[in-house]
Amino acid sequence: MDARRSVRATMIRRMLACCMTVTTLFTPGLLRAQRNEAGGWASLQLSKALQHNWTLGVRGEIRGREEMHSLDLAFLRAMAGYRITPWMGAELAVDRMWRSTSAQNRMLLSLTGTWGRRSLALSVRQRYIYAHNGETHSYAHLMRTMVSLSCHMGDSRWTPYISVEGYYWDRWQMTHTFIGSRLRLDSHNSLDLFYVCNIKATPAGLIHSIGAGYACRL
Repeated sequence: MDARRSVRATMIRRMLACCMTVTTLFTPGLLRAQRNEAGGWASLQLSKALQHNWTLGVRGEIRGREEMHSLDLAFLRAMAGYRITPWMGAELAVDRMWRSTSAQNRMLLSLTGTWGRRSLALSVRQRYIYAHNGETHSYAHLMRTMVSLSCHMGDSRWTPYISVEGYYWDRWQMTHTFIGSRLRLDSHNSLDLFYVCNIKATPAGLIHSIGAGYACRL
């Protein structure tokens, strides 16, 4: 038992060290951050596995900031995913996103690779986003790269993880750093509990948020 606890503690320390390293690489403006806020995230996702490696789903999410006194963003999304190989999947999604001052229609194309060894799993997701603002008739492109490391601890229903996601196109825009754990409620339902630090380039600052997400596989 002591040896198993020692191995788990070593894995967690390595996960945290990896998180800090990738955050530093993705966040050139970290030391320039001047403003700190608190916020919260909440999401609901429903999905259905189909034949021939296809999955359909919908997702709704809302994010608050300034001690939850203002809206950061909210979106409603429809998704279609396809499992290309046992370790790689693709997803196409469309959504309507609202901010406090504007709304956008977006298309998201994602490619995710996952590799596992023993109780550890490494995941890398590359996502391209095309966004159109109907009010100003403007459009924007965005790339998002997420690196995640998770640890499945034997028969435990908890799966702790760390993730770092960088937002960029012609320049770095922001970085999200997640530390959390997924809780398997049963074979179809799960709960995600996490802390996320949002490091923004303009205006320079940090948003510290806690979040919860519920997912159901129909």
